[in-house]
Amino acid sequence: MTEIQEYLLKLTLEIDEICTEYDIDYILCGGASLGAERNGGFLPWDDDLDIIMTEKNYHKFLKVMQEHPREGRVVESPETNPEFPLHFAKYMSVETCALVRTLGYGNSSGGIWIDIFYLSPVSKDPEEAKTMLEWYQAYCEFQNRRYPEVAHYAPGLTKKFRKALRMSRFLGYQGTLKWMEKKFNFVKEEDCDRYFIHHCLTPIPTVKTYSKKHLEHAVRMPFEGHMLPFSWTNREFCREAYGDSWMMIPDLVEQDTHDAIYDTSIPYTVFRNDYMQMLDKETVDKDLFEYKKAELYYKHDFYDSNRSVTVLQAMVDEKEMEDTLDVSELQALAEERKWGELNERFADYSQALGNRIYSTYDCFPELDPAEMEIYLEMLIRYRGRWAYADKMMQKYFHLPEHAVTRLKKLIDHCRTVSIARYDARDQEQTREAIAAFRAFDSDYCFEVDMAELDLACKQQDTEEIRKLLDRCLRFYPEETEEILLGTAILQKQSGDPAVQDTLKTLFETGHNGVLLMDVRKGLYGLSI
Repeated sequence: MTEIQEYLLKLTLEIDEICTEYDIDYILCGGASLGAERNGGFLPWDDDLDIIMTEKNYHKFLKVMQEHPREGRVVESPETNPEFPLHFAKYMSVETCALVRTLGYGNSSGGIWIDIFYLSPVSKDPEEAKTMLEWYQAYCEFQNRRYPEVAHYAPGLTKKFRKALRMSRFLGYQGTLKWMEKKFNFVKEEDCDRYFIHHCLTPIPTVKTYSKKHLEHAVRMPFEGHMLPFSWTNREFCREAYGDSWMMIPDLVEQDTHDAIYDTSIPYTVFRNDYMQMLDKETVDKDLFEYKKAELYYKHDFYDSNRSVTVLQAMVDEKEMEDTLDVSELQALAEERKWGELNERFADYSQALGNRIYSTYDCFPELDPAEMEIYLEMLIRYRGRWAYADKMMQKYFHLPEHAVTRLKKLIDHCRTVSIARYDARDQEQTREAIAAFRAFDSDYCFEVDMAELDLACKQQDTEEIRKLLDRCLRFYPEETEEILLGTAILQKQSGDPAVQDTLKTLFETGHNGVLLMDVRKGLYGLSI
């Protein structure tokens, strides 16, 4: 653990003690829920820790902290401090300093913190839910006067924000907040099956929602040597929060941390007393709010024109692909099931799709439908990127109905195998899911083949491992996690000293965090 992580754990144990004493239910979430499954604690790059609770428990926690304050600690929230810019609470150490743009000015404390989010009911009606969450985004933007909450353009947001500004002329700031709350805070607990989290700082223009069942009860799981409460469906919760690839460790550029200056020895008051008095509060508040409005309006006013430019760029990429790809050649390779070769042919197109500007403006270059069908099937069978292929089909690409039906069935089988293997952690269920796929399709498929090899490794079935390795190595790269794992098991059982080199490669190159965690736990009979 880093010094900051050690301090975060200390604060979390304090919260756990408070919640246990006063019968307040909560669970750890966010990076902690992933870390518990992939690392047995913090994600290596994590520098914060989040917990969530229902609204009832949230207000109970705030009341307890007001009636029974702890020395050196404070709970900052809009309910306890009108200067606090966010719409959830932070349990803070006033003995430390954590300088971030969100808390860099005003009367709020700025120590190392634990985020405390709460969940509110969402309407079961999709259109009503959509409107509710748009109003909630506008509420967050109106409440926080200092910086934009929503990272990207969000349809309907600016219109509702401007309406709130007009209403504030008559109702005032607090009155407008109460008026806006009625737009999204009206669904009763017993009338919902999903919650939305009071948090708008997401990289996509949506407010996250979660199935109500995840909060039904908590189970205590190991986290950095302590037993802390997580959702009883934590792995399913991770899939819902982070997608079908939740078990995979992201690339370095996607390992997000806070832009913050931390110090465990200096209190925030030193910074505030030394520097805040140099600023004129009224001027700063006015300037920040004007900047915030300009940012919101810019995103709204320029979105369509910027998207048009992006569409033109996509057309250029499409034209270049037409010049480098030959559909008849691709079809011949697909008929011969040469998916590895197809992966090489599509390398330039995969790189084009990785252009972040396309995801920002919700458009992508498309190939000829016949080429696109081959590309998506290659992603699923050879690279195991069925979740990405599913997203592409749902949002962007226009394929013939028969192609969509076929690929969707393939993706559904992959998802069923993945859920059985990772979420349910049930070997028999995984075998049944694999058998169902084999009855549907006899060809190679990364998700299914790796799950089958993983089962053999868990059973230490050397004959089956050898057979499956022989099959997989004819098709897949040599350094997939499961192939390296199977190789290491065979090396160990034959007394081959190269086993440690294989394990080293596994941990240096592997991205499957759950599998790596299971290896560390000794579930495959290997010692590192």
